[in-house]
Amino acid sequence: PKIFAKTNIHGAPPVGMLCLVAGDLLLILTGLVNTSGLITMLLAGSCFWIASYIITHINVLALRRRYPETDRNKKLMFWGIPQILGMIGSVFMVWNIAEGDARILIYKIFFVMFVILAVFAAMWSKFVLKKPLFAPAPMDEVLALESPETLSQPAVRPELAVKQSH
Repeated sequence: PKIFAKTNIHGAPPVGMLCLVAGDLLLILTGLVNTSGLITMLLAGSCFWIASYIITHINVLALRRRYPETDRNKKLMFWGIPQILGMIGSVFMVWNIAEGDARILIYKIFFVMFVILAVFAAMWSKFVLKKPLFAPAPMDEVLALESPETLSQPAVRPELAVKQSH
């Protein structure tokens, strides 16, 4: 949201800082900042990290299948078997992240935060970007975003660019 792009005279984003303070306060008030609570939060964060790897593997396989003739700097080795093995290993790591009640708590925190993130991303895509959900972007449009001309520009959509104050 644009409100997070606003900065004060020192270049700091006050709304983002307030969100960090609110999050820290929430952690303190809920008692999750003790050692075991902190470990639980770190493990829930690790689930996000591992989930991003799973999504990346899925994206690689989907893009290689959808656009097989696109020029690439890397080849898909062994018909995608490394990506499939990577996904299986990632699921194994998430499944064995902890034991008993600790595992259930980690999963609850992960899924609540995942739902919040998914709803936010869906609303952002639908109402701000005005793009349909789960519609693939044309390859020409994606490649245009990565061309040297557009990479040297400050932002593809200037209205969403973060304003820098010096």
